[in-house]
Parts: sequence; C-alpha cells; structure tokens
Amino acid sequence: MKPKVLYLCPNGYLGGAERFVLEAGLIHLSQSSEIDSEILFFSDGVAVEKAKEYGIKCRVLRNRFRFKNPFQMYKALKEIKGIVETESFNIVHSTMPYAHIISSLALQFSTVKKLWFQHGPLTSWDQIGVFFSTDAILFNTTYLRDEHYKNLKQSFSPSIEKIVPYSINEDSPEASEVERIKNEIGQDKLRLLLLGRICPWKGYETAFKSLHQLFQNIPAFKNIVRLSVVGDVGRVEDQPYYDGLKDLVKKCELEEVVKFWGQQQNPQNFMGSHHVFLHTSNIPEPFGLVVGEAMICGALCVGSSVGGTPEMIKHMETGIGFDSTSPQAHKLLYPHLENLVRSFYSGNFENDYGKMINSGVEHIKNNFSRKRLGDDLLEIYQNLLRK
Repeated sequence: MKPKVLYLCPNGYLGGAERFVLEAGLIHLSQSSEIDSEILFFSDGVAVEKAKEYGIKCRVLRNRFRFKNPFQMYKALKEIKGIVETESFNIVHSTMPYAHIISSLALQFSTVKKLWFQHGPLTSWDQIGVFFSTDAILFNTTYLRDEHYKNLKQSFSPSIEKIVPYSINEDSPEASEVERIKNEIGQDKLRLLLLGRICPWKGYETAFKSLHQLFQNIPAFKNIVRLSVVGDVGRVEDQPYYDGLKDLVKKCELEEVVKFWGQQQNPQNFMGSHHVFLHTSNIPEPFGLVVGEAMICGALCVGSSVGGTPEMIKHMETGIGFDSTSPQAHKLLYPHLENLVRSFYSGNFENDYGKMINSGVEHIKNNFSRKRLGDDLLEIYQNLLRK
C-alpha cells in the first residue's frame, strides 16, 4: 500500500517543526511515485507561504479553535476527520504533542495510522499527549528521546520508535549577495551572526553581554567586530523581548557594533557572508537546525554544548562548544570570543579555524542529508502500513 500522509502542523510561522514538514514535503515531491503527502496547517503564516512557493500541497484549517470553545473545537475536529476520510489518508503525522492530541480526538476509532514526531522541549502538552495512543513516535535527537522518557511515561507503547535527525538545507549562498553583505558590513571586520526566530529562550543577550565585556577589556577590538542579528519575532508575546534586546544594545554601548536586519528571505546569504555563527539558547535546544544550516554554509559555529546541538558541534573538531544554558553563559562565551577576535586581528583566522570549518561542512553533508531523511521517513511509513 502506498503511504498517503497528512502532516498536522499547528503553527504557520517558521520554527524547527515547520521547517521539517516543508523539507519532508519537498522530499515527497521527488518521491511522488512512492509516497503522497499534504500539510494541514492550523494557522496561516510564513510557513504556509513557503509551502505554496515550493509547490507543496497544503491547506489551512478553516475552523480555527481553542480548547475553551467546545463548539469551535468540535467543528475543527470534524473538519480534520473529513479531510482524512475524503482524501483517503492512511497515515496522520503529527509534528508536536498538541497536534497528536488533536488528531487523536478527531480520529477516535479510526484505522488510520498515527505518528507523533517529537521536535521540541517537553511541555504540558506532552504530559497530556502520552495518554493518547500512537503507532509510532519519533525524536530528532538522542537527547530529546532521553529527556522524553526521563520525564514522561508513555501510557501506550508505540510499535515503532526511532531517532530521525533533520536534513540540513544545502541551498548555496548567492555569491553576489554574499559579497554585497560583506561590503555593507565591512570586508575588514570580523563578522558575527545571530540568526533565527527572536524569542526569550534564544538567549541573544549572552552575546551582547560577552561583547560588552570584551570591549571594556580591549577597547581596540570594538573597531573590528560587527554582530548581525537576522530574524524577527514569531509571536506577539515575544515582542517585549525583542524590544529589550535593543535597549540592551544601547546600555552596553554596542550601537556601532550590532545591526538588526529583520527577517530575510534568504538567510543562507547571511550564513555564507559571516565568519562566525553564534548559538546562545538558554535552554537545551532539542536539535538546533539553524546550527547545521550555518555550518554547511561555511560559518564557524560557536554554540551550546548541551541538548541536541552537540550532535553537530563537536567541540574543537567541527565547531566550538560552551554551556549556553549556564547563568554565567556570557562569561563562558567570553574566552572563545576573545580568541576569535585575536586570531582575526593577527590575520591567522583561516589558519587557526579553517580545518574546523571544513570538518563542520563535511560532518553535516555526511550525516544530515536530504536523501537520508527521505529514506528514513519512507521506511517508517511503509513499516507502519505493514503492521
């Protein structure tokens, strides 16, 4: 039986889970003889626009709902069940516990196979989700699987459990855009990058505080370092954090060093035009997709040594690791920043870090390819339908 998969994706913005379903959709386009798929978004947003731009079949749930409104909830569940039955989907792939709960409610007594892919940090929804049966449960890293079972006990034992790392986008930076960005920032500057959805747990203040300390100790370095912040808030409630970052830049006297670029259509151009990508999440990040994306674009990644990111950042081999979750994270980042700036200042950056950067590129290509993800998903779906 040919797998026909409906992805349930609650969010319309572009986070890790949303990027995964877009990548899966692109893979399925190339596997059209072996698999059919569609994405059902619960809300509109950039991810929906991207899916349509890529030619991925998708739709947005017409009946928006909240649990506190039983009537709207009923209408949404009925719509989901109708889509599954009308389109003859045989697998419903939920991209997070919230989607798993909704699919379970919508598809009670259905023979459709249910799959829960756990992408992110454990939340209250996970604690509810374990009470609903699933035929398969997937995790994107060993860390996330271990955290899940350490904190939660599955009420139902899935027939399939597997770690499925994301594939890393290998879109090459545009040479002309890379050069333009370098020129705008300064060819003679050490270019540092923070990139991603701006929200409190990303910990961007760590980089600002660490740079402030560096420039206080070595004022001359302020002339050769520039930090780009690329991205925007994904939710209204994150706006105060963004505003606070801008206030912190002023407080730390970093106005001439830090530039907020906002959301960019082609982030790989910024990854390819900066020497160093900083990953500063103040909670253990389950995977850290943007780390691999920056690494494959040739940026040296300096990031968290806890969570899922060490599967990409192998300290002093493919990147530089530090405990970004520590209350003193800015002090732990500081010596690495100082070494990077000293190396660049003396003209030895390529000699000191070139091998590490190249090892990072090869590590991502060898272990996080689109083909590997496609093969993993197809095998899982086929095995589900055999059971």
